[in-house]
Amino acid sequence: MGAAKLNGEDPREFLAGLASNIGLDKFRAATLVCASIATRTRTCFLQCWALEIQGKRPEALDELVKLCRIHYIFPPEDNSAEMEMVSAGLEKNLHVAERVHLLYLYRSICTAGNLKTAAEALGLSLPDE
Repeated sequence: MGAAKLNGEDPREFLAGLASNIGLDKFRAATLVCASIATRTRTCFLQCWALEIQGKRPEALDELVKLCRIHYIFPPEDNSAEMEMVSAGLEKNLHVAERVHLLYLYRSICTAGNLKTAAEALGLSLPDE
């Protein structure tokens, strides 16, 4: 997966510059980005599952590709409060077997992504490697 660019600029640098230009404190900007990533993570996993149970595997995998790109550009911190909240929400909406299936699909489509982060968001543990 190639590095994403926004008008030739690294996305993280672009957002930092944008935050500075509009007078947003860098810590507040980081909080907003983390919250957005968490929201998008939850949405992508739920949409992926909805498409999967409708038999729309290609569309389901497209959702995971989007998520993989987001996590590649803006990797969530390990054990973050945001991913904990995603996990709690997904555990209420999806059974363990469904979340395991989503992780399996994520692993098959996202070779550059952080599998540990996806597992954490799904409320699953990876075996020690």
